[in-house]
Amino acid sequence: PMELWHGDLPDFVRLATGPRLAEQMAKSYQQIHHRRPQESEYLSWERSLAAISQVAYDSAKTDDIGIHVEYHLPLSERRIDVMFLGKREDGVPNTLLVELKRWADVSLEDEWSRNVLTGDVEHVHPSEQAVDYAGYLLDAHSAYVSGGTAIQPCAFCHEMSEEASVPLFDARFADLLKASPLFVSGQESALADLLNREAGNGDGYALLGQVRSGRFQPSKGIIQSLDAVLSLDEQWHLLDEQRLAYNRIWAEVERLKARKERSAILVRGGPGTGKSRR
Repeated sequence: PMELWHGDLPDFVRLATGPRLAEQMAKSYQQIHHRRPQESEYLSWERSLAAISQVAYDSAKTDDIGIHVEYHLPLSERRIDVMFLGKREDGVPNTLLVELKRWADVSLEDEWSRNVLTGDVEHVHPSEQAVDYAGYLLDAHSAYVSGGTAIQPCAFCHEMSEEASVPLFDARFADLLKASPLFVSGQESALADLLNREAGNGDGYALLGQVRSGRFQPSKGIIQSLDAVLSLDEQWHLLDEQRLAYNRIWAEVERLKARKERSAILVRGGPGTGKSRR
């Protein structure tokens, strides 16, 4: 299976309000990976999925919304937290891709940084992580490569207050947030509005079946532009640690330009890990 759980909105809400959904996901995880998930991951499933299910339960205008939870990206070890599937208000089949975070606070290293810090740990901005996952699906999954299904990425930091989230809404992220909105605690109604616009207009369970039966299929643009794929980040989708490293290098270059200094940056990694993306 490509996901740890799938179903419709009523089942998702019913299971996510207690431990049953996380338990089912843990069983699926063990079948795939032959080991139990880490306790921290299990706890995140319980709390984060309960938070997003409550948003949908309180405000969704239809039960006909298909849901993938912990969806495995094709040819990748990465997983998308939640995907809501249904029609947009204009009738286009769509997926609302949600990156969930349990962060309580966040900071920025300096005016050049494109990554964010939780404590002393550096992370990709949640909205950028969602954008990267959406772009990957658009270029690699048959249901999206065909153009029949659209994707709207977003992020939900459900344990973060609006006051603590100020760094995530810094002006440097303005364009990113237009493409991939971010919501924090207290903004559940705005997230619910987005869900209803993007996936709350029927045919969600049928669309879920179409996505589940999809397969890996590189887009025509990827195939025709192989040389560009090997050299341009815009045509190849960096994920997680790759994006983290790219943003860190970009910020260091900007710092050096401002200080009129020189430096060397060493990128370590095995073959095929994306060291040459630029």
